[in-house]
Amino acid sequence: MFKKNPFGRRKESEKRSALIFKERQHLIQHDIYSMAYCALLDPKIIYKQLEGCHYEEFLHPIPLTDDETSRIYLGALMVVGIQATMVVLLIYDMMKDKAFETKAPTNFLIVIPRLVSSIMMHLIVEPDIRNGISLMKYSVNHAGMFKGVKNSSLAIIPPFFLGFVQMLMGIITEYMVLFYLSTLTYIFDIIMKFAALTFIVSVDNIYANALFENKMKDSAGKKLIVVFKRYMKSLNEQ
Repeated sequence: MFKKNPFGRRKESEKRSALIFKERQHLIQHDIYSMAYCALLDPKIIYKQLEGCHYEEFLHPIPLTDDETSRIYLGALMVVGIQATMVVLLIYDMMKDKAFETKAPTNFLIVIPRLVSSIMMHLIVEPDIRNGISLMKYSVNHAGMFKGVKNSSLAIIPPFFLGFVQMLMGIITEYMVLFYLSTLTYIFDIIMKFAALTFIVSVDNIYANALFENKMKDSAGKKLIVVFKRYMKSLNEQ
């Protein structure tokens, strides 16, 4: 029998170190989506997972009553309703006007505000899209960290929904705003309407800043502790 080549497969520790650079930190943002998301985490499980870790770096347990959790989650749903309503009204306004269509710039000066607005819009929306994806990923990889998961696997839906809506609203808003600005041919209109439409993606931050003496404000800037990493499944299967 031929012996297996010892250099044919890397050791488990080497594979782990090769993949470690792909990991991303789940940093909690200062918006209502992230705050409502953290309110759904089970403080008892967080306390257990924090043993042996640098406490100040990660999110510490924030005990909330069921009423407090419901209020902050309903606040996030209200923000979803506001953003969705604004997007629907914008789509309706564009569809009802039969003459509404994209227009080529008449001169180079029109290209400049359109280009600058497109770049700035992406810079404004990109953190929300990235954060939404991060929240969904954490929900899938750490389903056991949330309240009520032991009793029902459906308890993972509310936190996943928050990440999904934040990502979806960011993508839809960016597309609709850029499309709307491409129909304008006056520099003043482009600049003013761009500034006004950025309000849609800022509602979650405005609402979070308006919260008064809310416990979940302490979660902003902290990191969610990572227990499960995406390469663990493939290593265990080998």
